[in-house]
Amino acid sequence: MGILVHQAFGNEEVNGVAITKNIYRKDYPSFTVNAQKGEVSVVLPPSDTIICEQFLINFSEYVSGRDEIAVEYISHSSLNEGKPLLSDKEIETLTKYLDAIKRHYYYHTTYGLKHADIFQFGMDVEFKLAPKTRKLYVKQARLF
Repeated sequence: MGILVHQAFGNEEVNGVAITKNIYRKDYPSFTVNAQKGEVSVVLPPSDTIICEQFLINFSEYVSGRDEIAVEYISHSSLNEGKPLLSDKEIETLTKYLDAIKRHYYYHTTYGLKHADIFQFGMDVEFKLAPKTRKLYVKQARLF
């Protein structure tokens, strides 16, 4: 068990949840990301009319050995006028963090032993972008 301690933030720029595997297509190297503007909940929004941003980070490094990513949007946040919540650079940083977390828990803990294939192993990672600086913080990581 581990504990992550970070400062409290009011008015997050973006909050999100990422699963370090593709929850739609087995054996396809992707991370599944749900994000929302501000502090509006991704999981339980205050209204049925609020839609979060959802996208897949298609992460070919597992297949090709190169650090290439492609983003496939499923939906955009209804609170952000149809524009992406994260910049390309922020998605690239998020990808590196998610990959490091996934690999650590797969290769260096007993969790990975239960999964013969890294594609089937997933971590549930909560993140946020800090107000003004948009610095990426990982709030929590747990087995999916």
